[in-house]
Amino acid sequence: MMTENRKRTIRKWDKENMKTFSCRLRTYDADIFKEYCKSHNTTPGAVIKKYVTELIDKYCEEQDKIHNDNSDKTSTFSDTPISDETE
Repeated sequence: MMTENRKRTIRKWDKENMKTFSCRLRTYDADIFKEYCKSHNTTPGAVIKKYVTELIDKYCEEQDKIHNDNSDKTSTFSDTPISDETE
């Protein structure tokens, strides 16, 4: 059994590190979604969380690619070596 102190610690951590998102759906759509989740032995929250995580991963990959492509084009290094010798 979890102690009250442990529960307080968990609630404090969640408050500092977690956010809750919600959306409104038509009753018919929400019922079908719940039915889908139940038939796949999961919950609406788990399905939404997995989808959001996949979108974030994809977005981060796209941003990394854009960043890497741009950093190649705007390199601060000269293509020709600089010589210390004076002519």
